[in-house]
Amino acid sequence: MSKPGATQQDYDVARAKCEAESWTKLPANQVQYMSYSGGFTDGKENCVPGGPNGTKICTREKVWNPPRYSTRDANEEGREALTRACLLNDGWRPVEN
Repeated sequence: MSKPGATQQDYDVARAKCEAESWTKLPANQVQYMSYSGGFTDGKENCVPGGPNGTKICTREKVWNPPRYSTRDANEEGREALTRACLLNDGWRPVEN
């Protein structure tokens, strides 16, 4: 973002102020979610004699992989929006590419 007559240091200070305000309004809110739903994967192959013409009969084990859970900050996107709004209200504008 830019602002006429402002330096990088001015922006850093303004951004820090806006980020602090957004953290006050929307503190971290860690929520758990399922990052992997679990399922079966192929495991060890077991072969035994006894098939036709002396061949082996083979089966493959299935291995259960349980669900995995992770956490994320449910307020992160909201804080980013509040920080952006704060900067815009303070006269900062997005840089045109």
